[in-house]
Amino acid sequence: MLIPDVRSAADAEAAVRASFYAPKGERGFGPRRASRLHGDRADYLRRANDEIAVIAMVESAEAVESITDIVKVPGLSAVFVGVADLAVAMGHLADMGNPAVGTAVERIAEAARGHGLPFGLFTGTEKAAAHWISRGAQLVTVGSDLQYVDAGVARTKEAMARLADPASRASTIDG
Repeated sequence: MLIPDVRSAADAEAAVRASFYAPKGERGFGPRRASRLHGDRADYLRRANDEIAVIAMVESAEAVESITDIVKVPGLSAVFVGVADLAVAMGHLADMGNPAVGTAVERIAEAARGHGLPFGLFTGTEKAAAHWISRGAQLVTVGSDLQYVDAGVARTKEAMARLADPASRASTIDG
């Protein structure tokens, strides 16, 4: 479960309670689809709570201030930084790369590492991913579906432009 906008330990505790079945939590009961996908209902119920991950998204200045309490919440599996939302919440809408944002992400990472909790974040580039992996990030996304679609469209447009050019077309057909 990836829980957005966790701002406090109380938010994280509520997320954990809502994610697990009794007696560990208060999750609603209706595992029809899951039990069909993974054996029978009894098998699913025996292992469901052991296979649930609860990941708190840290996306606000308030959450950064509360991070040492958030990472202590029993049952929390990891924290994941919503870097763009955090930057905006910190007043850096037009400056996503502001050093204060990086400092806040490092504070989150340090708190998570200090409590043996995995942390991760969205990174827009391989270079950013490498940086945060070297800083201990264990959950890293690189790019997004829209970025990949845009990149594919750009490659197709370039290929079509080359095909529209008679000189390029001749070398493409011959080569």
